[in-house]
Amino acid sequence: MLTKVTTTLSIVLFALTAPAVASGWSWPAEGPVLRGFDFGGAEYHEHGHSGIDVGSPAGAAVSAPAAGTVSFAGWLPGNGRTATISTADGYAVTLTHLGALAITEGEELAEGE
Repeated sequence: MLTKVTTTLSIVLFALTAPAVASGWSWPAEGPVLRGFDFGGAEYHEHGHSGIDVGSPAGAAVSAPAAGTVSFAGWLPGNGRTATISTADGYAVTLTHLGALAITEGEELAEGE
């Protein structure tokens, strides 16, 4: 009996002290990762590259990886059609090299939309 109580108590204590599971964003497009995240190196510092490049066929759908408000939807030199979604918890995700934009600034998006 003592062993069962001790084991249960150990599990409860572990659950209370373990870090919360991080929630992740949805994957924005079907396709292989062409280049993973690389925080550091000359390219990050000189050009600001800190994303993940996903290869998809032309015309493939791209969805919002997180719910939020579209804070930018337009053209950027070097990035082409670009959309930035600002989340309620203060993060932002920017999707670049898009074939077309079907959203406008100020629009609210659900994750996966």
